[in-house]
Amino acid sequence: MPVRECCVCNYSEIEVQAFIRQVLPPVITFTLRNITVGEDSPLQDYYEVIDLILLSQKVFEAFNIDAQGFSIEHYTPWVVRGFFARKPTVNLRSALTIDMFVQAAQQGYWPT
Repeated sequence: MPVRECCVCNYSEIEVQAFIRQVLPPVITFTLRNITVGEDSPLQDYYEVIDLILLSQKVFEAFNIDAQGFSIEHYTPWVVRGFFARKPTVNLRSALTIDMFVQAAQQGYWPT
């Protein structure tokens, strides 16, 4: 594996989070209440795959991130627990979070 050069990116955590929240569509419950997605919450629980693909493209472009190590297939398909489900769901994929995008923006590349 090639060693990446150290990139000192001057993007703050708050700046990246704000950009991500602008790009993602709002999450609204059936009672029309807004849901704030946490930094460590799996984005797959709230958004469709197309939303995550568009998000990743915009974040990689806006913050000049080397996306070579990123593949949406590492994070999808994602199994969401049904409303009446009694058994816990088991996901074979990793969770994709806002914090992962923040770390990538600060490092300049997607960590593998």
